[in-house]
Amino acid sequence: MATPKLKQFLKKALAKYKHKDVTQKEVMSTLKHFEDLKPVVDTYVFNDGSQTELLCLCGTIPVKIKELRGQSASAGASGANTYNIPVCIWLTEFHPEIPPLVYVRPTGNMVINESKHVDMNGRVYMPYLHEWTHALHRSSSASSVPAARSSASRSGNALQRSSSASGVPSARSSPSRTGHDSDLIVLIQHMRRVFSEEPPVFMRSACPPGSYLPAEIERILTDKVYRNRQITQLDVRNAVTNFKDLKVHVDVFSTPGASKRELLCLKGTVPVIYKESTYNIPLKVWLFEDHPNAAPVCYIVPTANMRINDRCKHVNANGKVQLPYLDDWKDANSDLFSLIQVMRIVFGEEPPVYALADATGADNTVVSPGTTSGESGTAPTSASSAPQQADQPVADKPPKSADRVLCLICMDKKVDSVVYDCGHMCMCFECGQAVLDAQANCPMCRSKIKDIIRTYHAGVAE
Repeated sequence: MATPKLKQFLKKALAKYKHKDVTQKEVMSTLKHFEDLKPVVDTYVFNDGSQTELLCLCGTIPVKIKELRGQSASAGASGANTYNIPVCIWLTEFHPEIPPLVYVRPTGNMVINESKHVDMNGRVYMPYLHEWTHALHRSSSASSVPAARSSASRSGNALQRSSSASGVPSARSSPSRTGHDSDLIVLIQHMRRVFSEEPPVFMRSACPPGSYLPAEIERILTDKVYRNRQITQLDVRNAVTNFKDLKVHVDVFSTPGASKRELLCLKGTVPVIYKESTYNIPLKVWLFEDHPNAAPVCYIVPTANMRINDRCKHVNANGKVQLPYLDDWKDANSDLFSLIQVMRIVFGEEPPVYALADATGADNTVVSPGTTSGESGTAPTSASSAPQQADQPVADKPPKSADRVLCLICMDKKVDSVVYDCGHMCMCFECGQAVLDAQANCPMCRSKIKDIIRTYHAGVAE
């Protein structure tokens, strides 16, 4: 855009801005340094639902990155490649008194790489933004300060997210400590340095086929008309973050006599400890459109070398999981992470599947216990299907869950207490006392807790 036309455009775009001349001068200087950024006027929607037209600098900024995941490129002499990262920088009506609103805007072949500096919506968080300061703000009259603060608060508390982050390269000392005015050019230089250490996007080709990464969940939820998108999104993200071998899919769900429909599904394996060995149990967790108001449906999906264990009372012949936690599912108190933890505990007492064994009784499982297997899964060999030699004793019964399972709450200490009077052993004594004090219910069966009793093993206190 030629300079005369640019000035004319900015004069019109900044008509309602408090500091028109200062903002125009800063924008023109920024566009001179970063020629791939273009000024546009677009509608910005704040967190409270209000919206207004703001000036926005949209385009790309060059960032040197060793390798952008999913993108093949030959490195230069410095060992890094230059990538054009798409961004949008919104200037509020009080610019430069309050910081701009910065977003990464991935193209169709990119996915947000969520990090401490970029959230799943592409919003950028940086100490430089948090410490943004300007002489115009310091000299503003008392009457104008509340209005500026109100505008900043409508955009959310995003600037607070990385205020304590360390190790962020600085182009200069913090503006709040030196008294220098913050400006867009230095902001973009900070972004380039931060993004070079941790890219804000990666190429969609790096996403495993048929699966969806957390940054794409919102798009899936919108497409599939989930009624409680935000709650479902947080619930799913929490589950897949804690269980790395679970992936988010969209798959066809059907039941006898009902029409088929596409639903969000968590598919993969979860680790289960049985007889002091870790096995990866394959399962699917289906979420209905009104999640979390309705309980999910869970199925064990045995691989070719597995069979459903008919002795496990928590799984029927079709692999459907049946748990008190699912029967008593409540949208306010139930979530996917806790559900999976409960499954890990009950399956640790009686595995839902077993691996077929050969004539010698050896386990035919392709992946050894304790290893990660993605969706292939591992399972213990069934005692009933494995022939025993005459002089070989029958395997002992599985040890009690308290001997081998970590506390369901803290996932740090071993289980050393029993819930009275349902009898479940799923928490350490300290967490059990905290749950009792909070007047919460048993995390496994949801029954009322009357007391927490410490247990001891082999006559020795731990």
